[in-house]
Amino acid sequence: GVLVEGSVQEESPRYTPFRDAPVCERFIFPNCRDRKNKMIILAIDPGLRNLAWCLTENNVVRDMNKADIFCGNPIQTCDAYTAITSFCERMSVHFETADLVVIERQFVDNKIKLSSCLSIVQTVLQCWSHKKHMLIHAGTIKKVFATHRGSHKLNKLAAVEQAAALNPLLFNSLSGKVNNLTDMFLLAWYGWSHLHHRSFPPKFPNKGLTNNGLRTGPTWN
Repeated sequence: GVLVEGSVQEESPRYTPFRDAPVCERFIFPNCRDRKNKMIILAIDPGLRNLAWCLTENNVVRDMNKADIFCGNPIQTCDAYTAITSFCERMSVHFETADLVVIERQFVDNKIKLSSCLSIVQTVLQCWSHKKHMLIHAGTIKKVFATHRGSHKLNKLAAVEQAAALNPLLFNSLSGKVNNLTDMFLLAWYGWSHLHHRSFPPKFPNKGLTNNGLRTGPTWN
């Protein structure tokens, strides 16, 4: 599709959940077509000022965006639940249509306020994608796409280069700070490749019990 920046395609409302969001950088990819055997992947990087996501259909980007879930207001731990819940409500169509939601795993460190807020964000995202999400550590993506360069800055540059190599038409047309978006593109690519081609080692836990060799519950493997 053709990249449209800063615009809303009225004929494709399902891909424009942030129609009225005041603090949001929009990258919309219109002209979506229904396909047989569609596989829709929603990749999300939990964030506060820059929560990024990428929605793909059969590994074709349909919506890629980032948003300030606090909409410019001061970040308070007590407001994190309300902020991310409001975000999820606006993104409800994406959550409903996605076959798999891939969330970048967060962790707790010595930055207590920040990590506490991110933990809340991750937990709410997991609840909204119950039974169809997986948590992926950022280190897994670095290993799979060989983007580890020894420093945060160099890692981000390597991710941009890798994403541009996979989809030059898309990323060569973007401008400004796009490293959060490229991270989510790679995360979505990983999720799609894992389910569609089984080209990466399985990361899903087996679910359900085995009875005489027959699985009685759902399983991802």
